[in-house]
Amino acid sequence: MKFLHKLLVFALLFVGVITQASAESFTVNGVVYRITDTGVAVNNLAIDNDLNGIVYVPEEVQYGSTTYKVTGIDYLGNKDIKEISLPGTIKKIADRTFMNCNNLQTVKLGEGISYVSEEMFYNCTALKYVSLPNSLQNIGRLAFSYCISIV
Repeated sequence: MKFLHKLLVFALLFVGVITQASAESFTVNGVVYRITDTGVAVNNLAIDNDLNGIVYVPEEVQYGSTTYKVTGIDYLGNKDIKEISLPGTIKKIADRTFMNCNNLQTVKLGEGISYVSEEMFYNCTALKYVSLPNSLQNIGRLAFSYCISIV
C-alpha cells in the first residue's frame, strides 16, 4: 500500500512538472510568448515594453537555443496597441483577441491566416484599416462590431 501511495505522489508531482513546463512563457522585444504544443502563442505585451503601441509579431522567435514558430495568439486586450502585424504562421486565434482595444487603428493579417475569430475586433472604435489576406476563409460572428471608424 505504501508503494502505491508513493507511486501516486510521484505521478502527481510529475504531472505538475509537465503542466508547468507547458505553460512556460518568455518575452522577446516587448512581446510575451507562451510555449504551446505547436510552437508559441502571443500571450501579452510586457509591462515595460518600448513598442510605442506598434506591435510586429514575427513568424519565429528565439528563446535560449530554441527557435519557435509563432502559431497562436491569445487575448490581447491591451489598450496601448495602435498597430499590429500578425504573421501567416498563426493558426489559432482566441475569440475576442483585441476586444475593446480603443487605440487600435491598423491591423495587418499575414498571408496564411485563414480566419478572423469571433468578436476579434469588437468595439475597437479607432480601427480604420485592416489588411485581410487572400487566404482568409472565415470571419467570425461580430468580428468587427462597433468598429465605427472603418471606412
